Amino acid sequence: MARALAAASRAGYVSDKPALYLINSGLWHIVCNPKSDTSASVENCLNLDKYASQLSELLHTISTIAHPRSRLFWRNTTAVHMKQVNMTEMTAETRYKFSGFSNIAVRHVNDAAARVLMNFRRIEPIHGFFETTRDRSLHTLRGDARHYGASVIQDLLQLVYQRVCDTMPMTK
Repeated sequence: MARALAAASRAGYVSDKPALYLINSGLWHIVCNPKSDTSASVENCLNLDKYASQLSELLHTISTIAHPRSRLFWRNTTAVHMKQVNMTEMTAETRYKFSGFSNIAVRHVNDAAARVLMNFRRIEPIHGFFETTRDRSLHTLRGDARHYGASVIQDLLQLVYQRVCDTMPMTK
């Protein structure tokens, strides 16, 4: 992702004006893909060291290309609700990837991200995305484990607005 973002920046697709960035890289980005990681089993599929390294690279890239007056926020990863998914309608590759999805894995991802964020003072954390979604399985999009409907999105945006507004510098 960091390379793609850097390429987009070089191509002029990243604003040269101050902006607000809301950043997350979660479970989907680190659970193994059997085509690219044939040696991995589902049990040891969560490679947190690799995730931390790739996330550090991504955050460094964003910090470098964002306008100096841009606000950079990290939001933690939302909960997953596998009971909402019909695994029989998926390809074998997708089914394998989803088999590593759990809220325990999300907690590990969020903990790893919090450790990485300590090295990026410019990036401000927004907490509560996991907690807000943990008990909201009936509010995912139909058949989806990790994408939420409007009522949950509204609650998540409230967390963002509150954090952004609470940390805005006061002007005269």
